[in-house]
Amino acid sequence: MEYLNSRLTRPVRRAIMIGWIAIFFIASPLILLYAAGYRYDVRTGSVLKTGVIDIDVDPKDATVFLNNVRITKNRLPNRAPGSYHIRIEKPGFHTWEKDLVVESTETTYVRELQLFADALPIPAATTSTETIAQMFPSPDGEYIFFTHYKESEGHHIISLLDTATGDITVFDVPTLSTPHISWSPFGSVAYIVNSKNYEYYLELFNPKTAERITYEFAQGVGSMQWKPLDAETVIISDGEYMNAFSFSGIETLFLKPEQSRVRHIDHRNTLWFVNEDASLLVSSEDDQFLSLEKISLPITDIVSINGDRAILQSDETVIVASRQGDLLDNVHTVKATDLQYNVWTREWNVWNDHEFYNISDAGDVFLLDRSSDPIGLVKPLDVHGLLAIEKGDQLTGFNPGYFVSHDLFGPTKLESLTANIDKREIFFLGTVGEKRGVYSLSY
Repeated sequence: MEYLNSRLTRPVRRAIMIGWIAIFFIASPLILLYAAGYRYDVRTGSVLKTGVIDIDVDPKDATVFLNNVRITKNRLPNRAPGSYHIRIEKPGFHTWEKDLVVESTETTYVRELQLFADALPIPAATTSTETIAQMFPSPDGEYIFFTHYKESEGHHIISLLDTATGDITVFDVPTLSTPHISWSPFGSVAYIVNSKNYEYYLELFNPKTAERITYEFAQGVGSMQWKPLDAETVIISDGEYMNAFSFSGIETLFLKPEQSRVRHIDHRNTLWFVNEDASLLVSSEDDQFLSLEKISLPITDIVSINGDRAILQSDETVIVASRQGDLLDNVHTVKATDLQYNVWTREWNVWNDHEFYNISDAGDVFLLDRSSDPIGLVKPLDVHGLLAIEKGDQLTGFNPGYFVSHDLFGPTKLESLTANIDKREIFFLGTVGEKRGVYSLSY
């Protein structure tokens, strides 16, 4: 080096020194910018601040890959803006993959992600070798009613399966006609309507507390509605009154409006009905109404009304409209007849043969999935919105937050479907192979 320096002229040595100084002053800011979390974006030719990827997955010991490189930390700071491929896998579970986009200064979350178990269905406990006619699961999947027709004895019986324990209870309500069973969308309380010797009965039953009460009707049971957000009250319209039936007894709420067959009582015990010329939704409160002038379809049912919106039906169409003073406005229509309330997310799931929608409590409508295979049964799988969806002859797990689907099992033919989210176990009535029965499937 000394020999080289001795051969260089003073101007050359000065130029080299100036070059090193220039490099220092150019590189130092770049190093500081890099350390502060800035990266050069080749897409835009600009320097952008980095983002963060934050991954929360269950099982916790699942292996996470970022652009096919295994990572050991689930929070990844200083990620240059752009697209990243995430793959999460664990033996015994379906692999989850998705492309995520990291934006400057923002955190991209993979939150509350649950891998689906890779399992096969097994026969679940049933009460009888006789043919199961129908399956009626509670919204939380903890209990399932079955109706059985005992041909040798010429009547129906009802049994109840506790999906958590496997315990089975046979109900002493033999009936010649097919019993009608309905669970409240807002909790684990059911009613059973049956008839015997020309008498009609309504039984309310809470399997968690074993509370039961029976009401008798001389001329049949009228139209019925579960009271919104009240799991223990069913409202029945007879020939003259609208009465609330609960474990506490019977309460007369309203004189039935004769001019309308379309009636609904909301969670505040307000009665709504369509007026005679179908121009208004009229309330039992003084002078309160909602104009239907923005809705051109005839209303056949009032599904739900709250302070923000109304959900209505018109034959094969679901109508969602926001409440703007005394007017129903911002009308959205979905061609569908299948509606289901999700008690955990407080949202409505709506679907037709090829499209799946979500209606928020505030009335926002989102298209979540479009399928070339016909959509059949739908059930929630967790408290965050994970769903089991029957698509064609496949049972599919769908995560609406990330628009990712996994085939859980198939081919199969389903008749009814539910899930116990605490056990992470799906129960279904259907045909596996050539054998019809009740099956459970871990997820």
